[in-house]
Amino acid sequence: MKHNPVARWALAALFFFAIPTVRAQSNAVLREVFWGIGGNAVSDLTSSPKFIANTPDEETLLTGLFEAPTDVLDNYGQRLRALIRAPATGQYTFWIASDDASDLYLSTDANPATKTRIAWVASWTSSREW
Repeated sequence: MKHNPVARWALAALFFFAIPTVRAQSNAVLREVFWGIGGNAVSDLTSSPKFIANTPDEETLLTGLFEAPTDVLDNYGQRLRALIRAPATGQYTFWIASDDASDLYLSTDANPATKTRIAWVASWTSSREW
C-alpha cells in the first residue's frame, strides 16, 4: 500500500471520494453500491454504465466507523463519500484496505475536480490490513 500522511482512518472499500454530498448527513458516510461489476480494478467500477450514470443499486448511511461491511457480496463496486471536518489544524494520516483494488481521494473543497489521490491499494488486502 502506498499512502500520503494526511489523516488517520480505516476504510474497506473499492472506491472513495472525500467530498461533500447532498445525500449524506452530518456524522455519516454515504455508501453507494453498484451490483454486477466484475473485475478487480477501480476502472472496472468507474467505467461501468451504472457508475457513469450515478445510479447505484443500493445507498446506505454508515455511522460510527468510516468502514464498509466486509465479506458481504461478490462482483460489485462501491463508493464512499463524506464531508470531513478536521477538529484542529495539523497533520493527519489516512489508511486504506480493500478487497480488491481501491483509491482514496481527498479534496479541499466540494469540487470533485480538485480531488487528489492520497492512497491506493493495487490488489486484495485483509480487512484492516494497513
